Amino acid sequence: MHNNFQGDGSELIFIDETSKDKWTWACHYGQAMSGTQACFTDVFVRGDRYSLVAAMAVDGYIAVDVVKGSFDCDLFSQFVIEQVVCFVFFTWTFSHIPS
Repeated sequence: MHNNFQGDGSELIFIDETSKDKWTWACHYGQAMSGTQACFTDVFVRGDRYSLVAAMAVDGYIAVDVVKGSFDCDLFSQFVIEQVVCFVFFTWTFSHIPS
């Protein structure tokens, strides 16, 4: 693709999703001397889970959404259609209006 690309990068949008709960940063491995059992103490309650999805272009973030729980196909599609596509459509439409 890079050999045939004629744009300046402003045409590209990157979307990523992540989530966080109380267990996200928990250490999943322990260390101990050979022949002894590793002692492991940490939070075992997950708590509330929040998910974040963000869309970013060359100029910065263009859309962000946070939900309690996880994104499913419908929520992700809704984010893309209602926030990303609308932003791109209005940005492109208004930036190409003749003066």
